[in-house]
Order: sequence, then structure tokens, then C-alpha cells
Amino acid sequence: MQSKQAIEQIVDQVWSRALGKIVKGKVVAPLRTRLGDDIDMIVPQAAAAGLMSANPAFAKVLYAAAYATAKRNAYIVTRQVGMPPDFFWEFELWTQQRAFETMQKVTARIFGAIMTHQKEGTLELVATEVEHLRFETAFTDCVECSGLTTSNTICFFHAGLFAGILGSLLDKDLDAVELECAAQGGKVCRFKIGKPDDREIKIPLEERLGHIALQVDYSKRVEEGLKQQTIRGIGNLVDVGYYQLILSSVFLAHAEVLSRAFMATGEEMGRALVPLIPQMLQGDAASAISAFYHQLRYTDIRINEQDQGIEVQVEEAPEMMGPLEQATPIPFLCGGLQALLSSLKQKPLRFQSAQRDGNTLRLRFGP
Repeated sequence: MQSKQAIEQIVDQVWSRALGKIVKGKVVAPLRTRLGDDIDMIVPQAAAAGLMSANPAFAKVLYAAAYATAKRNAYIVTRQVGMPPDFFWEFELWTQQRAFETMQKVTARIFGAIMTHQKEGTLELVATEVEHLRFETAFTDCVECSGLTTSNTICFFHAGLFAGILGSLLDKDLDAVELECAAQGGKVCRFKIGKPDDREIKIPLEERLGHIALQVDYSKRVEEGLKQQTIRGIGNLVDVGYYQLILSSVFLAHAEVLSRAFMATGEEMGRALVPLIPQMLQGDAASAISAFYHQLRYTDIRINEQDQGIEVQVEEAPEMMGPLEQATPIPFLCGGLQALLSSLKQKPLRFQSAQRDGNTLRLRFGP
């Protein structure tokens, strides 16, 4: 189990790496030498949306974790982009025009640059109300919900990020509520950010956090990914830094509570894909499973069948790379493999152990 201090250091490193990519003249080496820094967005979607589908209370955890880490790491943002700490001094006295124009530039410089480089989506400031300290943003091609279908707004992670960073820049406590979500059929995800006691923020946020109805069609989404069908305007890939941010700020901070749930979510995804993978990928079952993980740019694996079970050699999984090297939060990966390998052997197999061997992670599954 990681200490709170160790987790905060990992989160800081994930943030620093993401921000390093937007600093002019700074070169950030790829996290993975073979697979590169991109991963199909179905992986982080399945991990987060799957948990939300199984337990609606997870939305609150997702929002709170994103908010806390964003607010705590805002100093990294301002330092990396060279913004003075008193940039927004007496913001409440600014004219409406000055506030809107300045916040547009800040949104493009900070949020926009980070989101663009990580391929999370395209953010635009559409309104500012200085008197009430309210901001409205439009987020296009959102990685959190693109390709999913729900009657609710579900982008709680980005809502927390926006509120946390913006609140720190203004030295205010802010909340954010998603008013409209692309998963509901709209073209953009629309957020309103403001004071926690603002009824236009507080009431809809409490309502949305308390009512989640989400079902993830894993087969449909994976089939779209394997067929390279474009789900959003900027493509289906997202930087692994986004997935690592979710893992470090959400999973590691609540590992004892979420480990079993993450395992179950991965297993649910794996079971849904059992009939799909042989249809879409050639070769024997072991080769097809390996090709599946590689094509989604999730990880490179080698499956070694043994008398009493199976050993899987894992390389370049985002859960074990860079800042997460020592933490290795793998239950989601293990759950998916557990379901797929049970199908391969046509008998129930359970995850038994994990052992680090240099750059390789050896996972063992047995009866």
C-alpha cells in the first residue's frame, strides 16, 4: 500500500510530464518505446465508466479526486507556463470584457494546450460573469464520454479538473457542473463553473452526482476501435498520461476500496469480449488475445500455457510505466485477462500473483 505522500509524488510526476509537453523547447521522451504514448480511449473509459456503471457513488469519488489533485498541482501549471501568482489580483473588479478576453487566453494557454496535447478534447471558454464569478466552457471531442450513451451527464473527472485548476488560479473555492454531455447525444460537453454555494452550480451538481444511469457496451466500443472507426473528430487515441492521471489520482488514493471493484470491472469487459475477439483477430486464442491488447495500444503480452495455469508476460502497460513504475496498479488489467484466459482454457482461472522482472511483469493465473 502506497503512503499518502508517495501517492502525491506520483500524481505530481504525472502532472509534470503532461505539462512538460506544452513548454516551448522542452523535449519529453516517449513513455513507451514500442507502443508510444497513445492508447485507445476505450481503456480509460472502460476503467472509469465501468466503475460508475457498477456503483453510481463512484461519480463522487471521481469528481473529488480530480478536483483535489488539480487544485494541489495548480502551482505546477502556473510555474510551467510562466504565469505570475498574482495574475488575477482583484479579479472581481475587472470589467466583463477584460475578464472574458483574459480568461479566453488563459483557457487556451493552459487548459487548451494540456487537453490538446493529451488528445482529451478541445476546450473553449464561451461565457464569463464577473459579478457572480461564473464561467461556462464547451468541451468538444471529450475523451471521457465519446462513444458512450447515457441519459445523464457523466464527465465528472473533467468537471473536477476544471474547477480545481481554475479555483487555484483565482485563489477561490469553485465547483463545476456539467450541464450538457455528448453522451446524451449533444455535440459538446458544456460545463458551468462557479462558487460552491451558487444555486446554479450547487443544485444541479448534487442532482447529477446522485443520479447515474450508465451502461457500457464494451463489444460495440472495442469493435469500433479494432475496425478503426473514428468515434470523435480528433480520433480514438488519447495520451497514456490521461489514463495515468486517473489511476494515480483516483485509484491509488483509494486502492483498498477500489481494487476489487477495478478487478470486477476489467473482468466484466473481458467477458463481454470473449465472443468478439476470435471473430475479429486471426490465429489461435492466445495469439488473438495478444493481438487485441496490442491493437488497442494497451500493452504487449505473451501468454505461456502451463500444466496448472497460465503465465502472462506483460510489457509497456501504462499501469507499470514512468511515474507508476513502483506502484503498478494492475487490477483492471488482471480482471480483463482473467476473463479472457478462462475462456481460452475453458475453465475458471483466477489471478494468483504478480512479479516484476526488469521491464516485464509476470502475472500468474491458476484454478
